[in-house]
Amino acid sequence: MVKFQNREQAGRMLAKKLARFAGPNTVVYALPRGGVPVAAPIAAALGAPLSLLFVQKIGAPAHSELAIGAIVDGEDPTLIRQDDVINALNVSELYIAAESEAALPEIERRKALYRGLYPRTPPNKKTAIIVDDGLATGASMEAAIKAAKRSGAKRVIAAIPVGPRETVSRLGKLVDEIICMNTPSSFWSVSKSYDDFPQLEDADVMAVLNEASPENGENGKRPCLVRRRA
Repeated sequence: MVKFQNREQAGRMLAKKLARFAGPNTVVYALPRGGVPVAAPIAAALGAPLSLLFVQKIGAPAHSELAIGAIVDGEDPTLIRQDDVINALNVSELYIAAESEAALPEIERRKALYRGLYPRTPPNKKTAIIVDDGLATGASMEAAIKAAKRSGAKRVIAAIPVGPRETVSRLGKLVDEIICMNTPSSFWSVSKSYDDFPQLEDADVMAVLNEASPENGENGKRPCLVRRRA
């Protein structure tokens, strides 16, 4: 079993496995919040732009960390359902509709907050590498994959540090390639594969984006707009 020190180290390890995709025809897409510090060292190593795909998980009733689906941003926001989980928990369609509607303002809030800190690079005719800090049900990653395909990506690569074997296998059928360094036979949670796995706030994400996108600042670096938590 692979154990990661933190998200940044996991990103550096993934970057080595993605080295063949280096170059101007690749875009690295992070899923905020947790995917951003994983994706940043990957984008730096590949010399590729770091962009974002906004996906909002829909949690199960009384179990918000368990995804029953996800909404992905776009002109026509798309709901990706995890019907096996929905059926097992007997989740009502009314609940799904209400939570889906509530997800859209949160996506817009994050887009407005992070605006200007990352390039909005379309994947059209490029290789899209989609990065998160781990998989559970895979709802968010599935939504992001479908969004990248819909936007015309030439190839779609999913890159994650950890996920259950069944989820990795299922998502592998939706992409050109999936890279996952840790697929434990007994999967409990993403956090179990990390020594340091804090909940990230918007300020943490903004700090990573700020550091990852040097531009127009002193010595070629963008002035720091936000700082990480101590």
